[in-house]
Amino acid sequence: MRPVRALLLYARLPENETLSYQQAWPRHFAAHPRFDCDPVDVLALRDTRRLRVRAAVRRARYDAVVVAVPHDEFRSRAVRDFVDLLRADRGGVLIDVRGMLDRAAVEAHGVAYWCL
Repeated sequence: MRPVRALLLYARLPENETLSYQQAWPRHFAAHPRFDCDPVDVLALRDTRRLRVRAAVRRARYDAVVVAVPHDEFRSRAVRDFVDLLRADRGGVLIDVRGMLDRAAVEAHGVAYWCL
């Protein structure tokens, strides 16, 4: 079985970086043998449009995109920005950990939507 290609979008804030989950879980997710994971701390990027460039350069489309936190960096994005990172041939799954996206808007693109 091939690993699941996953893009993990998170934002580590200075006031939270002492919490163990802020440092450990992205590394554990990336190290898991069932995933081929690209963890990206979007607050470390100057411009989130670089995600599209990175995906294009690697010719990477993902089976899953995980949006881990509802920071303004994500709220200001259209649903289409996240959907465009998924593989068009498989539909993919958008995992919205905190439930900030509109389920109907995501599913209208033919993408599965999961949230906690």
